[in-house]
Amino acid sequence: MYLVRLLLAAFGVMMTWLGGNLLANDLPLWDTPGPLVRIATYLNAPQARTVEDSLFPELRPRYYSRGPSVLFLKIPEAVATLPRWAIVDTDPETRTFHAVVTSAVFGFQHDVLIRIVPEPGRPAIHVQASARVGRGDLGANTRHILDLYAALDAVGLRGQLEPRGGP
Repeated sequence: MYLVRLLLAAFGVMMTWLGGNLLANDLPLWDTPGPLVRIATYLNAPQARTVEDSLFPELRPRYYSRGPSVLFLKIPEAVATLPRWAIVDTDPETRTFHAVVTSAVFGFQHDVLIRIVPEPGRPAIHVQASARVGRGDLGANTRHILDLYAALDAVGLRGQLEPRGGP
């Protein structure tokens, strides 16, 4: 009986920790494609990346009305406003940035690759965020992408999900 109680308590602690971390990342758990798909993804994926046809609307690239050179200058300004973020490498020729985000609790590091793609009509920003440790990130990398987009909005770069204003 003691062992059953101990296992139930351990399971409860683990679920509280997992749920607390998922909620702490302030993710859109109830949005499309739904909480079951989202939680399964967050528990099993050590990275998040923007792709055109992502099931997760927040993980689609953002398009901007400003030119690629303006975006290239504004990205460091936006990243500087984010706590625990640091740009560690920049390549002006390929218009890419490599940032490292250090988690507040355990000090885990995540790599965030930011790439400006000068698509016809309007440039896009593509982002890939990856955990260095573990099999799942509890949505932390999705949160990193959302934080970057919010910081870009705050420095005056309002992006849109659809190119050329959408369908």
